[in-house]
Amino acid sequence: MVGTCQYLCFSDAVAADRTKMKKLLEFTGNIGFRVLNFYNCVNLNTVISLGTMRVLVNASYLFCGCTSMTAIPTGLFDNCPLVNNVVSAFEGCNNASLTSIPTDLFKYCTGITSFNSTFSACKSITSIPADLFKYNVSTGNFYQTFYQCESLTEIPADLFKYNVACTTFTVVFYGCKALASIPTDLFRYCTLASTFMGAFTGCTKLTTVPTDTFRYNTLVNSFAETFSGCSEFTTIPDDLFKYNTAVTNFAECFNNCAKLTAIPTDLFRYCTLVSNMSYIFNGCSTITSIPADTFKYNTAVTSMLRLFTNCTSLTTTPTDLFRYNTLCGNFSYVFNNCTALATVSADLFRYNTAVTNFGYAFTTCTKLQLNDTIFYGAGEQATRFLNKTVSFVSCFNRASFSGTQGVAPDLWNCNFGTGTPTTTSCYGGLGNSLTSLSNYASIPVAWRT
Repeated sequence: MVGTCQYLCFSDAVAADRTKMKKLLEFTGNIGFRVLNFYNCVNLNTVISLGTMRVLVNASYLFCGCTSMTAIPTGLFDNCPLVNNVVSAFEGCNNASLTSIPTDLFKYCTGITSFNSTFSACKSITSIPADLFKYNVSTGNFYQTFYQCESLTEIPADLFKYNVACTTFTVVFYGCKALASIPTDLFRYCTLASTFMGAFTGCTKLTTVPTDTFRYNTLVNSFAETFSGCSEFTTIPDDLFKYNTAVTNFAECFNNCAKLTAIPTDLFRYCTLVSNMSYIFNGCSTITSIPADTFKYNTAVTSMLRLFTNCTSLTTTPTDLFRYNTLCGNFSYVFNNCTALATVSADLFRYNTAVTNFGYAFTTCTKLQLNDTIFYGAGEQATRFLNKTVSFVSCFNRASFSGTQGVAPDLWNCNFGTGTPTTTSCYGGLGNSLTSLSNYASIPVAWRT
């Protein structure tokens, strides 16, 4: 090429062209590229550095989808100091031979503001250079940077030490299923971080996390899905979230951590602003008990949807478990399929007057001995649900029963005033009968079918 060419890009619009590119051997002269990418050039296997492209600014999707690419050249961006966009630059470069990242790859590109998906789905990369982001002090985003880097085995302790402007670590190591540990001070210097949503989701070799991992991230508002699917996770440090007082969202934080055996008493004590606690322990099938004050200080919570669904080793609930969560409006599926749950405390939901949904709350709890004060105290049937529209769909529905006979809360005797209860199959299923409920004969058909 002679002269100036500011844009050279491949796209799916002309798919045939993408397959023709096989080798990138040399750039000479000052062509003047400002935007450059070889998007989905699936046969491109040999790449050299970008030469003297001093005016190159946008390297987003540079080699995205180049599945034949065997190595990232050392010095690739050495003469491209204006590059500020490397979004998805190497995303999907999953060739088995592409196992490493050059140490100083971004050393001269100090204006990069985002590493969004830069190495996403580079499934053969095994390690990250310690100083990879050392010179990128203005970077604010590490969204999905190492997403599904399935062969990555460790993270350098100081990887983010110099990225003090970063606010986002959403799904940064999502699906890194060979990762066995997290360095204690990994996020220590990122004091502006606001979200770790999905940061370690699906990291199936992680067994725990250092106590002070998030100690210095006092502005974080979301830990949603942070450790979801960490199936080997066994313990949670007592003070893991002690300093994260701004958090509002814990949804799915430990979802499907199937080997997690216990919940620290004060795990959420200092997170008084949290509003979403849905799915937090869903699928934690080895948890046997819940500390009494687990949610005592979370008075702003509005949803506990599927909170303990599929906790199949849980046997009982402590007194006053939800007493202080008076703003919570959703307890649907909260203990769904807790097949070992034998008893629940009196007054379990007595104080949760904002709830509009108890649907499927105890479905398939085949051992559960019901008591008549789960929702209200003696004599409160006239006021507990007055003028409220509440769903009790399949709340206690079960196909079988193997526990001790109990007594069903007489919801049918409650005064709903102008409100309307949804009663479908509340006490449905063959597991509800005179064998399991002493007052079964009193339950109206509308509450059983």
